[in-house]
Amino acid sequence: MAHSLKDKLVAENVYVSLQRLGCPLVEGLFLKETESMLELLCTPSNHRLEILMWICKRTSPPLEKKLFLLKDSPVDTHIKEITNFGHEMMLCSPDDVDLIKGCASPKRQLAFMGQLVSILESERFEDFSVSFGNEQLLKELFSNPHLPSLLSPVCNPWPAHITEIIKKKDSGSKQWRSLTRKCKEFSLEEVSSTLKKTTDALAKIQMECTHLTDDPNGITSSQFLPQALKLAICDLSQLMAAFSQVFASDFREYCNREPPEMSNSAVTFQFVYQQLDACTQDLQATAQVIEVSEVVCSAVDGHQQKKDFWENDQMTSLFSKIEELKKKYEEFLSVYQRCSE
Repeated sequence: MAHSLKDKLVAENVYVSLQRLGCPLVEGLFLKETESMLELLCTPSNHRLEILMWICKRTSPPLEKKLFLLKDSPVDTHIKEITNFGHEMMLCSPDDVDLIKGCASPKRQLAFMGQLVSILESERFEDFSVSFGNEQLLKELFSNPHLPSLLSPVCNPWPAHITEIIKKKDSGSKQWRSLTRKCKEFSLEEVSSTLKKTTDALAKIQMECTHLTDDPNGITSSQFLPQALKLAICDLSQLMAAFSQVFASDFREYCNREPPEMSNSAVTFQFVYQQLDACTQDLQATAQVIEVSEVVCSAVDGHQQKKDFWENDQMTSLFSKIEELKKKYEEFLSVYQRCSE
């Protein structure tokens, strides 16, 4: 898309002003073509939004505090705050979100940025003028007419009521100094005791961690430990920076979503799950009963088939012995019945 020459010139002026103001987001870019400057300032991107946020925060310190509190909020929240700020500055409408996102025309975007940058430059000029005025005042005070009075000041005697007030202030200041001295002595004793306790604790920890400093082969690892820590800290900082950048650009909008709502059938699924769990437990209990029954049956069969020595040194099984006892009992009953008849 071809841009007009006026838009390119305005983009160049805004870019140069940002460099003059010390914007960290344009340092190291070294853009030479006005087309590249216009693309940087008027194309929707995270870099362009950060530049606009920097301009707005430098213009309004309250907005900077508010955006700092909302640093973990979604990008749309920041865009809304910048839109409200632009409306308060009478630079855009309250719902002009496309202007902040970079979807509006380059002419409107450059006009919006140019007005904010001009405010920053005017504030910078005012600070310079104030410092220049202070410098001129100091030069005048240290000039020849006023310098002797500064080196040897003369003070007329105070009136009586002023003298009493000064004496009261001096006595109050002495009491305050004595109280402050006592507080300092107390705080010094407290700090000394805390320092002693900390030193004892560190000595104890050092005795417990001798294996970290002494190598069994006789080589001390103290000379290698700082380099290893520096390398680990450097790797950790790089990983954290990469993760924070990926989180801010890709993951933040997913992390700030509301949790999904539970379905109305959740109670039914929970009841079915409980019933299936109870059925599973019953089946496991039945399987255990069957297993125990099989073990008991095998034990009984083993005892019935096993042969042991009984009376008269006869080796017979339990089953045979029971059959023999049954026969004897039947014979006894038959004899008893015949006798009773």
